[in-house]
Amino acid sequence: MPIYQYYCSKCSEEFEAFDLMSEERTECLLCGHHGGVVKVPLMSEKVKLNLNRKVGDLVKEYIKDSKEDLQRQVEDLKKGR
Repeated sequence: MPIYQYYCSKCSEEFEAFDLMSEERTECLLCGHHGGVVKVPLMSEKVKLNLNRKVGDLVKEYIKDSKEDLQRQVEDLKKGR
């Protein structure tokens, strides 16, 4: 069973959980909130392929991509998707 990282929109915290790949977690393990939990994306393939770049640049790009992905997921949750 893989470990996934999640973000809770209620408590604004990240947590890890062992879940099946097909499982959709909806409850925050930290605050118990239901419905505002999204998977945090792992390092993108684009970052992995650019290993010859400076580490700091890769980290900045990863953070930017992650924030954009989280924002899209939060917007989807607000729209009820």
